[in-house]
Amino acid sequence: MDHLQPNKLWPYVSSLIGWCYFLAWSFSFYPQVILNWKRKSYLKLTVSLIKYIPQDCTGGILSNAQLLLDAYLSGDWSGVAGNPVKLGLGLQSIAFDLVFIIQHYILYRDRTDKYLHTVEEERRRLIAEGRVPRAEDEENHTYL
Repeated sequence: MDHLQPNKLWPYVSSLIGWCYFLAWSFSFYPQVILNWKRKSYLKLTVSLIKYIPQDCTGGILSNAQLLLDAYLSGDWSGVAGNPVKLGLGLQSIAFDLVFIIQHYILYRDRTDKYLHTVEEERRRLIAEGRVPRAEDEENHTYL
């Protein structure tokens, strides 16, 4: 029961929280990669994700660079393997960013999604179904 003392328990709790975060973060990207692959299209990926890929990739590179630099300066390379969550998050960040970049700029660059309508087509369909107010109704404040 010596390992359950509070001062010895916290590293395990911290590690467990870190691994839970790592898994949750990792699994959040798999559905998008698989969906892009199945549709052979990069459309519908949120604009915010596309816009932040360079920053995310830079963050992953800098995170791993910090880990390697700390190990180099201390002369103790066990620090790299000693923080597997940080190392894994950095490497996965870079890997997912590269996958999205390849999907967006190389594999599916000229593809269109046959299920995705233009905004105007979608608006017309919703208006016809009576689910969206028309522009003239918005001006007169009369809604369907």
